Amino acid sequence: MLKRFVELEPALNLLAADNELIKSLCPINSEWIAIKDTISLLEPLEKVTRYLSGISYPTIGKVRLIYIGIQSHLKRFEENDNNTQREVAKVISSKIDEYWEIMDKNSITSAILDLRNKLKIFTNETNACQYIQTIYEIYKERANFSNSSITDQKQHSPKSAC
Repeated sequence: MLKRFVELEPALNLLAADNELIKSLCPINSEWIAIKDTISLLEPLEKVTRYLSGISYPTIGKVRLIYIGIQSHLKRFEENDNNTQREVAKVISSKIDEYWEIMDKNSITSAILDLRNKLKIFTNETNACQYIQTIYEIYKERANFSNSSITDQKQHSPKSAC
């Protein structure tokens, strides 16, 4: 809807030049900038929503990569002092982070084990090492719980994952 409104800006300006009522209803320059900034902020989120809604089986690896991309996009908006939608980007980012905390710990194992993504999903080496250690802890916990043939876990598994 906002995209179409921006497309009609030249026509609205022509109409506003001849009609005071229309001129009083049309956005001023600062409002046009805010509208365009809003489109720039929300357009990638719309594309991601359409993409994830359109695929039958989204893998957690893909979702993680998309999440990193969204957060990167929102961070650019938050750090740009000239952008009119900085606060909106901060609110969206914090809400997405809140939801992501729920998914993150439970989904990390499958994301790392997805051969297409492996460790590309991590933004830095420290995070990768922490999550690999988390997977190792889950492995130890489940190995101890099960009645498998692992007799001496210390001999068959590394002391540390990193």
